[in-house]
Amino acid sequence: MEELSRLYVNVNVSYKPCIGYDKIDLNEDRLDEYQRCYKLTKWTANRHKQEGGDVLIVGHLSTIETVTRLMSGGRPFGYMKFISFVYEKPFLLIIVLEEPCALNGSWRKVLPPILQIWWQARLLWDMKNMIELLLTCYV
Repeated sequence: MEELSRLYVNVNVSYKPCIGYDKIDLNEDRLDEYQRCYKLTKWTANRHKQEGGDVLIVGHLSTIETVTRLMSGGRPFGYMKFISFVYEKPFLLIIVLEEPCALNGSWRKVLPPILQIWWQARLLWDMKNMIELLLTCYV
């Protein structure tokens, strides 16, 4: 942080993360990671609830999609379904959630204020080869 500040990047050099590096299990599995991100998202929303306004959370597609599912009362996709899901999504995925509904207490998806960005030059891949590649990375 201090190095960025010396380069005139506007950062808060006294910033402390919500979850310290010492609290992250480097051996956690995919579902543990999703649960950690889900809890952090809920904590962030609750922390800023009194202030009102919007909270911007930026993350990788896998985390954002899964946390969105959990926040809206759903369950994470299985591995193979998730792989096919990722391929179908735009290059820049924007998901907007509204505060919990009074009926069931879960968050709900609403239309984003701007259009998604699709990468038109995206090459089609052979799904079978991609799955085999991913499976060899995780075995």
